[in-house]
Amino acid sequence: MNPFLSAILSIVNAIVILYTATLSPLWYYIVYYGLNPKFSYSIILKPPGSFYTFYNFISINFYTETLTIASLIFIIAISAMMIIYGVNLLRRALLALLSISLYFVAVRAMLALVLLSYSIYLPFWHFGGINWFSFLNVNGFHMDQGSGNASGVLNFIFLSTYFWALLALLSMLVFREAAMLLLVIVIPLFVGLSFLDTFRKVAIRLISLFVELSFLPVYVLIDLYLAHVFSFDFILELGIIAISPAIPSILFAESVLLGFPLKILDPMKIYGLASLPLEKMAKNVDRLDWSEHMRSEFDYRRED
Repeated sequence: MNPFLSAILSIVNAIVILYTATLSPLWYYIVYYGLNPKFSYSIILKPPGSFYTFYNFISINFYTETLTIASLIFIIAISAMMIIYGVNLLRRALLALLSISLYFVAVRAMLALVLLSYSIYLPFWHFGGINWFSFLNVNGFHMDQGSGNASGVLNFIFLSTYFWALLALLSMLVFREAAMLLLVIVIPLFVGLSFLDTFRKVAIRLISLFVELSFLPVYVLIDLYLAHVFSFDFILELGIIAISPAIPSILFAESVLLGFPLKILDPMKIYGLASLPLEKMAKNVDRLDWSEHMRSEFDYRRED
């Protein structure tokens, strides 16, 4: 055998061994830190006391002053326009009052939403007395057919797909928890200032993102259970597991703020298999002026 090819195959076999050794710990971290209710929900519902100490510090020293100044400027501007131009801006004034009122209940409303998603998540977590830590036999996830170099290369390809899918899934679940904790602190300010059009648009996006992230573990558990159900079909099981990190891009395609993490976590981009996104293709189709195209074609035919 060619010495260079032999060296490449040795490296491939070494990577396969490395994959096999790391898949079980990786799955354990996914279940413990990403799916375990202790971290996926309880850490958000009952964060350390220092979390709310920090939030209260920001609220008192920054949010309250910002809301007060913005409200005063807004009220003065509305009053001036009503007096000078005779414009009835009572609706905008009521909107400002409603926004400021919602600021004080925003955190409680978000925690109530998380509690709702938690109550939906728990039955899936306890379904059938499943032990999620041993739910998938990650060490047995490889091609058993074939022998020799071809089998080693196939194992490398499939285990690479499996490894990056699990790593992307772990990253997505950990990102979810960190993002939700940050949103609990950030959203109240944008809700309080939502009487201003710019802040209202951002508030809607942030709240949509928070809702999506709240229910994300439910969809992930459903996907992983399907992988277990179809474990007899190696390729289908691999496909179901590989698609789990892409669940946000499938279910929450309209979420603008999920764009950045999805660019990092999209397994298709990690594998280097993605072509142009469908959204870009659709936008390009929308940009085509078909009437102009048909008119040009008609003129061309007429000249002939």
